[in-house]
Amino acid sequence: MTVSVTNLVTEQSPAWLCVSMTLDEYLKKHELTDAEFARQSGINLRKIVGDWRRGTRRPDAENMRKILVYTSGRVTPNDFILSKDMIQRYLGQ
Repeated sequence: MTVSVTNLVTEQSPAWLCVSMTLDEYLKKHELTDAEFARQSGINLRKIVGDWRRGTRRPDAENMRKILVYTSGRVTPNDFILSKDMIQRYLGQ
């Protein structure tokens, strides 16, 4: 049986799962550059935001807290662990 990623979110899913998105998706949706996001969220290094967006680095605990607060919980630590592409690969899609 193949499970679609879109089918994983149901009415019974926790609220955070329904609104969760990657940092890249969040910044695109809100039309923010890496520099604007870094400045507004209190993160000191603009370059590191780009690394997080590309998945080449993960935020440390303090910066993850800033991201979580700034995005009102829409970007969570889990979003840096398993990307949608990774989930699709694990599900064989």
